[in-house]
Amino acid sequence: MGPAFLHSLRFAAVIAGTFPTDTFTFADRATQELVARAAARHIAQDSSVHDYEAKLRYRLSFGFARRKWGDPLPVAVEEQDATIAWQLPNDLRVDLLGRRSVSQLQGVDLSSTFSQPWFVPRTLGDSIRVFGTNHVPSRAAPHPLAPGADRYYRYAAGDSIVIVSGGHRVTIQSVTVTPKHADGSFVAGRLWLDVVTGEVARFTFRFVGTELWAEPDGQTAKDSASARRNSISVNRILELNADLEYALQNNRYWMPYRQVIAGKVSVPLGIDFAVPFEARTTFDDYEINQGRAVVFDAPFPRDSTARRRNGGQIFAARGRSPGANRASGDSLRRRPDSASFRSRFRDRTGYLAAGGRFEIHRPPADSMRNYKGWGDSLVLAGSDEDHRRLRQAMADLARISETLPPEMTGRPRFGLAWERLSDLFRYNRVEGTTLSGGVRLPVAIPFTTLYGTARFGLADQRVMARLSAVRDAPGGQWIVAISRDLQDADPFAEGLTFGNSLRGTFTGHDDGAYLLAQGARVSFETSAGRGNEVTIAGRAEDEESVSSEARAFIPRISGADGYFPATDPIRNGFAVGPTVRLDHAGPGTSWMLDAEGLDADGAFAGRLAGQLRFKRLASGWMTARLSMGVAAGADLVPQLELHAGGLNTVRGYDFDVARGDALWATQFDVSRPSRSAVKLVGFFDMGQGGMIGDFGMAPFLSGTGIGVSILGGFVRADLSHPITNTAGRGLRFDLVFGGAR
Repeated sequence: MGPAFLHSLRFAAVIAGTFPTDTFTFADRATQELVARAAARHIAQDSSVHDYEAKLRYRLSFGFARRKWGDPLPVAVEEQDATIAWQLPNDLRVDLLGRRSVSQLQGVDLSSTFSQPWFVPRTLGDSIRVFGTNHVPSRAAPHPLAPGADRYYRYAAGDSIVIVSGGHRVTIQSVTVTPKHADGSFVAGRLWLDVVTGEVARFTFRFVGTELWAEPDGQTAKDSASARRNSISVNRILELNADLEYALQNNRYWMPYRQVIAGKVSVPLGIDFAVPFEARTTFDDYEINQGRAVVFDAPFPRDSTARRRNGGQIFAARGRSPGANRASGDSLRRRPDSASFRSRFRDRTGYLAAGGRFEIHRPPADSMRNYKGWGDSLVLAGSDEDHRRLRQAMADLARISETLPPEMTGRPRFGLAWERLSDLFRYNRVEGTTLSGGVRLPVAIPFTTLYGTARFGLADQRVMARLSAVRDAPGGQWIVAISRDLQDADPFAEGLTFGNSLRGTFTGHDDGAYLLAQGARVSFETSAGRGNEVTIAGRAEDEESVSSEARAFIPRISGADGYFPATDPIRNGFAVGPTVRLDHAGPGTSWMLDAEGLDADGAFAGRLAGQLRFKRLASGWMTARLSMGVAAGADLVPQLELHAGGLNTVRGYDFDVARGDALWATQFDVSRPSRSAVKLVGFFDMGQGGMIGDFGMAPFLSGTGIGVSILGGFVRADLSHPITNTAGRGLRFDLVFGGAR
């Protein structure tokens, strides 16, 4: 430890012991003393590391989730390997070596290029942004250990752990940090501190505040209010978290180990769709204090520049290497105003520095692609242990954020909203076009929101309504609803989805098996590992048959009559029963298993259905889907019958062209393997649906066709025609919206 640090530590000890504990800022005296040691360490920084070299791996991924806390397999992943060299004061050189990527969406190649360092090479400075010196977020947040930060944050010490490294025992204690104010740009989270030295071992935080993402265009109060509204709006859509971990190297130096920027982009109209993303940087193979100077190849520019050489790139800068100069001791003694704060801390945001220079060397693309030093294979899932650790950290941040005012975190308040995207727009053969309105009401229970929806069908002239309490928490999603509404009766049906409403509007086809339900439903959905979802549900309601009342508009203007096929009758009366559903989405296969029991007006029936999909067969030329189901008692309780025909069983036929208590169907898609976003696809389907006792007499259905697929089926247009049982059936046009549920 250098004399500067010892002086700062003595100063902090005097300060901590002289004044009484500020219970508004610090939970107790022990917390105050621990934070004082950490603040002293932060002021002095660590000059014992003069230089180091290390290996670096960067991994970027994103996915699609049906709910905010879903745990999907990534849709696309990119990794880059690099070596880094760093020396005091803050000179940094990054040499990129290789790049690889994989994607589930054809035509999507996730690729990132950096002109500035995207990681923390040593220690954070007095204010915080992510991804180097880029303005993300727009306004930097004060570091909780910066001078004067106690004016903006509260601190509470918590659990402690003991780690052993080479026989050396280190006690690490957590400190929860929350902002005192809503207006501004801040972080909320946990610091994990070395109890003896005050060194930061881990810092997990979420960006919060009403002024994160927008700054006033002018100096008037109207400009400030507009910027605040815009920033709060972004908070409702974007959640941004960081997890910075350090590891004890050589039993002495706390060095960067793993740094993750993670978050979610959510659809504000409903809770049934989110895009989680993750940028992970890991460090390995350290060589510390070897006395090797960082060698720069580019001349010193005045500002950031990019220069091409042999197809590669060199990004260089001086005076802003990557981030933060040390701020003066009173720099945070006042609430930082957006303009002066950014100007004053222009070179003081991000990372440890006192000047410094950086260069990023990127070789030509073919050289990056042919890199052979990976040592492993690229997989979509990544490390299960790393993923569980990050999920726990993000859940912890979510619980901390729930204690903050809603405007700081983007939690919605009372207003116009719909529980699901499919509630916003619905069109089907029973109701036709619907007019709907929805309202959202937050409650005092963490993670919980009340939704109310009313809908009027122009075709059936019915008023539908739904009141639901939704608790979408890290452990799972609870939905308790009382409603008078349509329900889908078939496990393969997609009638009440946004995609089916679009398909019905434009093509006149409806893949829904409907009944009218009045009563209560409760469901719990949780993740059981990446790509695995478990749903347990129950219902107690009065159920009755509905009829097909609507006519499709687009087919009518092209000369067709526009009438939809009739709906099936069910057993009317009071019904009660449970449902258990398992969904798995893997890189090569996905499957679904659905088990349901139902007592309807004194008659009991049960049903088991499953679907298995192979995403890559015949060296990538083919995909296949197998659907099977069987029901007992469906002759008495028709709502548990299975329906053949339509997009999910046999294309070329209308949904429900055949039905009964047994079903099987296979679907084969053939296309040339390529990375193109738009592909021509040929397909062939076959299957049967009918009663088990007469299954040999059930009509054999087969159909074929051709389609155009965009982004691996995210959007698709098909022309299909039946091969067998063609009476009264001809060429059929369908639109498929795989991402619109």
